[in-house]
Amino acid sequence: STMWMTLVKPIIEEVMQNEGTQALSQVWLSQIFRVGENKIQSFIKDSISLMSNKADEYTMKELDRIITEGNNQWYSTDVIANMISSKFEDYTSKRSQTIARTEITRASNQASIYAWENTGVVSKKERFTARDERVCPQCWPMNGKIIPLWDNYFNKWDTRQGVKLDYTAIQWPSLHTNCRCSLLPVIE
Repeated sequence: STMWMTLVKPIIEEVMQNEGTQALSQVWLSQIFRVGENKIQSFIKDSISLMSNKADEYTMKELDRIITEGNNQWYSTDVIANMISSKFEDYTSKRSQTIARTEITRASNQASIYAWENTGVVSKKERFTARDERVCPQCWPMNGKIIPLWDNYFNKWDTRQGVKLDYTAIQWPSLHTNCRCSLLPVIE
């Protein structure tokens, strides 16, 4: 978790700083968004912890699968080691991109919520999809859904289109990995 914190925290802080300032400009405020606030730092720490735990859990499951397959096939230790090495070279690059894209989406949407919270003009959020052929069946029906700023679109353990949401409650996008949804402020 310390490694993840060292590597990812500056990136998430920069994304949140930029997105928070952008979110304020969406409601015509030229304030500076501050990522140093305790609640934002707490969100960053919790997000990185959750992300690192899930990545470690996935890694352990994948290692177990490869070792079990190798043992079942009576492969030598060297063959199993090569299987692990080749899998994780490919895994590292693709998985890192997926994690980065997903967590940056989460952080940028969270920054928008924090920015809008104190404006006095935004009390609700609207989910917005890319509205193209790549929008998934989970997100498509969510387009345009308006709810109060801090409400959940889904609770942890809810099921959406047959998928159990076991990562976290969904207050903002990402609903799933590589989600491209975003939020819009509802001005009252």
